[in-house]
Amino acid sequence: MDNRIWCVIRPNYKKDKITAIGICGTGFFISNKAFVTAHHVLNNSCFQSNSNYNNTEILLLNSDGRLITINLNSKIEYYPDKDITKVEFEKEDFNFFEIDLDIKEQDDVRNIGFPSNKINEIITESNGSFKINKIFEEQGKILKIIPNFSSNSNDVNIKTKPVIITTYTSSIGFSGGPLLKGNKVIGLMSMIIPQKYENYSGKSVAISSFNFI
Repeated sequence: MDNRIWCVIRPNYKKDKITAIGICGTGFFISNKAFVTAHHVLNNSCFQSNSNYNNTEILLLNSDGRLITINLNSKIEYYPDKDITKVEFEKEDFNFFEIDLDIKEQDDVRNIGFPSNKINEIITESNGSFKINKIFEEQGKILKIIPNFSSNSNDVNIKTKPVIITTYTSSIGFSGGPLLKGNKVIGLMSMIIPQKYENYSGKSVAISSFNFI
């Protein structure tokens, strides 16, 4: 399994012990210390308690069993107009994906991540430690490259940013994960395209890697 792919986890605590978890989405590193995911996956509201979760922190877990804790004191930058959140770490020892900006329609692509409806297959807990057992993949081609895409749909508010539309749809939990051409990242998975783009309705939208620069 690829240890460059991280599961973004929201925990629930009882007496300082994690009693339940939920998958918020997926994320990855674009340098040896810069982590990215979707803004709708990781934003200020994720650290606020609600009826299901009483957390003040978010967990990142990879297939090596490496666990990172982030909180509101972490170095987090939010870019809601790109649907991107970036977290900078002091340590510079994380495996990362190289970025590829050379793309065209009909290129073969794939994305990797953690669909939340498969949580029981993905993560197991033993003696207070969590383990990733499986990473899922979706694949197809680039259907369309849109240089100035905007969408105000529920928790995603992209404003005139370059995006990639794939020939296939996706599911909850893949958001924030990498869209790959070969072994290089060309985008970040964001949303399912809304009906107003009727020619592409139901297809996946990835934020182009041009937005990382």
